[in-house]
Amino acid sequence: MSALPLAAAKVDPALIESVILINLDSLRNSDDPLFIDTRNRRDGGGTHTAGDVNASISLNDTNSTGLENAFKALLAEHTDDEIADAVDDAFNYALNTAIPVFGLDFKGTMKALEYFTKAGFEASDQRANVPSPEGLAEKIVPKLLSSAVNWAMQNSEHIPAIARDTAEAIGKGALATTVINSTDAKIAEKLTYQATAQALTIMDQDTSTGPGYFGGIDEVVEGVPNAAMQYFETFDPVKGTGTGQYKFHPDKARFIEYVVNGSTYGIMEAAISKGADVASLAEAIGSQSTSAAVQTLTTLPDGGDHHLFLYETIKAIGAGASYASVHVSGHLGNNPSTTQTVAEKISYAVASSAMEKSIASGLATIEVARLGEASAYGTALGTGLAGSMLDPKNGFDRGELAKSSSKGAANGAMEKAADKTINDATENKKLLELARGTAMGSVLGSTAMSVYNHLNTFEVDVQKIIELSAEGAAFGSMTADLDPDNGTRDRLIDETTGEPKKEEFNVEIARAVANGTSTGALFEITALLATKPDEVAAEINSIKTAKSVSYGTTKGAILGGDAVGVPSDVSVKQATEQGLTEGSMDGVALALGLVPADNPAILSEDAIKNAVGVGNKDGAMDAARSLEIKSINPSVEDMRQLMKLYGIDPRLTNPGFIFPNPKRSGEDNFLFPDEEIKIVSPI
Repeated sequence: MSALPLAAAKVDPALIESVILINLDSLRNSDDPLFIDTRNRRDGGGTHTAGDVNASISLNDTNSTGLENAFKALLAEHTDDEIADAVDDAFNYALNTAIPVFGLDFKGTMKALEYFTKAGFEASDQRANVPSPEGLAEKIVPKLLSSAVNWAMQNSEHIPAIARDTAEAIGKGALATTVINSTDAKIAEKLTYQATAQALTIMDQDTSTGPGYFGGIDEVVEGVPNAAMQYFETFDPVKGTGTGQYKFHPDKARFIEYVVNGSTYGIMEAAISKGADVASLAEAIGSQSTSAAVQTLTTLPDGGDHHLFLYETIKAIGAGASYASVHVSGHLGNNPSTTQTVAEKISYAVASSAMEKSIASGLATIEVARLGEASAYGTALGTGLAGSMLDPKNGFDRGELAKSSSKGAANGAMEKAADKTINDATENKKLLELARGTAMGSVLGSTAMSVYNHLNTFEVDVQKIIELSAEGAAFGSMTADLDPDNGTRDRLIDETTGEPKKEEFNVEIARAVANGTSTGALFEITALLATKPDEVAAEINSIKTAKSVSYGTTKGAILGGDAVGVPSDVSVKQATEQGLTEGSMDGVALALGLVPADNPAILSEDAIKNAVGVGNKDGAMDAARSLEIKSINPSVEDMRQLMKLYGIDPRLTNPGFIFPNPKRSGEDNFLFPDEEIKIVSPI
């Protein structure tokens, strides 16, 4: 006999509590509480026996014996508001009663939340009157995140970690559902948008502090300390003084990063178990979480200008989403090619959405170059951290992951910025600044994570990661569709003559990208390894880095330029060498606390510039070689057509006759006599 739906009204909390108590042992002892038989147990403060609850839920239905089925029956035919309230009530009961009174641990509570959520989405999807799983996603996330944060604060738990685990359980439960009236992508979009928006709303409204959490969102003025926003001047330990540079403490946006990370991880894990398209889901997650951040921060009730914290938030979202998506797709999907696609898609989504929504917001203080750098830096950090945990023996290549991340960020940022700006010299100059900033962000993040090499689980080739990250950034920038209408952007104006420059705009992009990649690479290596290129005439790490970043950037720029029809590879090579030379010295100077414009004395300058030249030459040669191979590498279908046209049979046609070698004789001696088999060749 099928379950009898309850009348549409608020779900009785006593029934919710009884369902949890009946299944409490399964949450403690089993990895899968769905199929554990319920036990007769009385509600500690109620009058409902286990038998009464089961009878009211599903008369004689022996399939509804697990937590999910019992809870789902309670929610049948209820509205989304009522379902969201019921799931929140169940979650709060598990947190505030089942844990302290009945000894349920936090892991068991998260397991329960996963099944509460799954039951809720199934009930919403199967409701006879206006099923709406997407509508439930909008309502359920804010309630559950707020409940989790309140509990964490009251119990002095690490607030970002509790919020992350809660978001993960929601994502797993929602995507574990096989819905009829929506799609995985649409539900994932709603979940991640709401999770990000609610996390920022909580921070804005709750100004308290707690373990790992700093509440409050105030307007920040650049260069002015702000304790509430954890915005302070950085300190130079060598000089013992401030650097004049101001940054947010990482913990300020940690809460946002963890929420996005948890939501992404839960969604991706459930999607992989269902065989869903994880690359498309990663793109949806990156786009919606970033969109929510821009929308929320540009419309806060205080009406303040929060563009500086927006950069920090975008960086945190990029790190959280890319780490989760790349890590889970690598570990659970175990497909290196798919994992690289995920890395590219999530980076593209974060960067493109940041550009599109920020420019559309009309906030004049937003600088696209800094926004692009934040997006690329965040996704490079997350991808690098995930890559450090994937075993190379299983085919995972950290360099290729870095390349994919850099390519996606550059492509996404450039395309959306170009799409939202007019085609004139002024706006095009901003695009060049964006190309430099995005490339620098990618290489900064990739280099930092390769040097850090989390847990030192697997060996890492730092120089290879620098090379491939730079190549991806250059290729992504060069191949970006910057003007869908006529295919080209206007050339920049020569400030001396007032006339348009002779160089194609794509050549200018190559120079800007080269400046960004080399600045990022040399800065990070000099700072993290504490090298002394100012005191040593041939500092080896600086030389290696200059050559690696030069090689990768040049190769990526030439290959990308060829892909979009740039007429001169020589122009691209020369432009990249110019950008690389300048950027390398800028990176070293900045890392040493010097001012690049002052042309500080760097003893390794000649050696670094020589390494740039060598890398530039080698990169150009290898790019040309790749293009030559490509030009004589026809597709299988083309080869079949040629063979059919000329009657070539690989079993019978003598290749020595088709391509004779004049230095050898006897090549006209066929395997078979002419009168028996006709040999046909295109010669």
